[in-house]
Amino acid sequence: SFSTSWFDAFKKRHRIAYCQLRGEAGSVDLEAIEPELAEIRQLCAMYDPENIYNCDETGLY
Repeated sequence: SFSTSWFDAFKKRHRIAYCQLRGEAGSVDLEAIEPELAEIRQLCAMYDPENIYNCDETGLY
Protein backbone atom coordinates (compact mmCIF):
# COMPACT_ATOMS: atom_id res chain seq x y z
CA SER A 1 0.00 0.00 0.00
CA PHE A 2 1.04 3.61 -0.52
CA SER A 3 1.35 6.22 2.17
CA THR A 4 -0.68 9.41 1.94
CA SER A 5 2.45 11.54 1.71
CA TRP A 6 3.84 9.40 -1.14
CA PHE A 7 0.56 9.69 -3.03
CA ASP A 8 0.39 13.46 -2.45
CA ALA A 9 3.95 13.84 -3.78
CA PHE A 10 3.10 11.66 -6.79
CA LYS A 11 0.07 13.83 -7.62
CA LYS A 12 2.12 17.00 -7.29
CA ARG A 13 4.97 15.61 -9.40
CA HIS A 14 2.58 14.60 -12.20
CA ARG A 15 0.32 17.65 -11.86
CA ILE A 16 -2.74 15.59 -10.98
CA ALA A 17 -5.54 17.50 -9.30
CA TYR A 18 -9.15 16.87 -8.38
CA CYS A 19 -11.57 19.10 -10.23
CA GLN A 20 -15.33 19.23 -9.86
CA LEU A 21 -17.36 21.06 -12.51
CA ARG A 22 -19.89 23.52 -11.12
CA GLY A 23 -22.18 26.21 -12.46
CA GLU A 24 -21.84 26.95 -16.17
CA ALA A 25 -19.05 24.39 -16.67
CA GLY A 26 -21.21 21.61 -15.24
CA SER A 27 -23.97 22.18 -17.80
CA VAL A 28 -21.87 22.17 -21.00
CA ASP A 29 -22.69 19.68 -23.78
CA LEU A 30 -19.20 18.19 -24.30
CA GLU A 31 -20.09 16.59 -27.64
CA ALA A 32 -21.23 19.94 -29.04
CA ILE A 33 -17.98 21.71 -28.13
CA GLU A 34 -15.55 18.93 -29.08
CA PRO A 35 -14.52 20.59 -32.40
CA GLU A 36 -13.62 23.80 -30.57
CA LEU A 37 -11.76 21.87 -27.86
CA ALA A 38 -9.72 20.09 -30.52
CA GLU A 39 -8.77 23.45 -32.05
CA ILE A 40 -7.80 24.87 -28.64
CA ARG A 41 -5.67 21.78 -27.88
CA GLN A 42 -3.92 22.21 -31.24
CA LEU A 43 -3.20 25.88 -30.52
CA CYS A 44 -1.96 25.13 -26.99
CA ALA A 45 0.37 22.42 -28.31
CA MET A 46 2.37 25.16 -30.02
CA TYR A 47 3.45 26.58 -26.63
CA ASP A 48 5.25 25.23 -23.59
CA PRO A 49 2.87 24.74 -20.62
CA GLU A 50 4.73 27.34 -18.54
CA ASN A 51 3.91 29.94 -21.22
CA ILE A 52 0.13 29.37 -21.06
CA TYR A 53 -1.91 31.47 -18.63
CA ASN A 54 -5.63 31.10 -17.98
CA CYS A 55 -7.16 34.47 -17.16
CA ASP A 56 -10.89 34.03 -17.76
CA GLU A 57 -12.85 35.75 -15.02
CA THR A 58 -9.59 36.30 -13.13
CA GLY A 59 -7.87 39.59 -12.42
CA LEU A 60 -4.44 39.75 -14.02
CA TYR A 61 -3.12 42.46 -11.68
